[in-house]
Amino acid sequence: MKKKAVPDAGPPTRERILSAAEHLFATHGYDATSLRDIAIKAETRIGLVSYHFQNKELLYETLIERRSAEIGRRRLGLLTRERKSFLPAAIPAERIIHAYTWPFLELSHSAGAEWKSYTKIISSVANSQRWTGLLSTYYDPVATVFLNELRRTFPTCSEAKLVAGFTFMVSVMLGIAAETGRADQLSNGAIRSTDIGRIFDMMLPFLSAGFERLGDADDGMAVGGRGLAPSSE
Repeated sequence: MKKKAVPDAGPPTRERILSAAEHLFATHGYDATSLRDIAIKAETRIGLVSYHFQNKELLYETLIERRSAEIGRRRLGLLTRERKSFLPAAIPAERIIHAYTWPFLELSHSAGAEWKSYTKIISSVANSQRWTGLLSTYYDPVATVFLNELRRTFPTCSEAKLVAGFTFMVSVMLGIAAETGRADQLSNGAIRSTDIGRIFDMMLPFLSAGFERLGDADDGMAVGGRGLAPSSE
């Protein structure tokens, strides 16, 4: 759990350290980045890095905390607007998906190099059991709000399917944000991974249809793959 940091005596230095750390963690990974590397990149003394953040783990956590707060604020802002638009009815799945995924994709694509670095970091965090605690602390509160909204939209959907659908949505979002160029190659240039707006417009109905399918109470689909086998009748 996060320790209490030493009071900040110099915001400019602190921000330089955070920016340097974000770049190095994204480029080389957590284990291959040292506090000394970060101090050199930030053009400061290693003692000041320790003064502001105590240790590397706390510095890493601070990076997650500050970006997740901005993402969460934007997500909840969009969701609040959707609630006002549709109440007393439930929000359509596509609008919930939009409110959750678009803030992250927009920031990762358009908010500069630091957000590009953060996209790499959070993708690594999301795919590692090592950092499950960070995700629980800084992402679960907002995720829970969205899951509750999905429960209102799909009241007969089982908890297992609902959480599975949410997990699939997050995986797709992270894959799009990575902008790997894979879609460019497979489509011979018909799709550009950097064209986030166009890809997003295709993603929304795709994920929405998936939630609708999972939310069908009488679909006969079994969790664990047992419902995927072709019928012998």
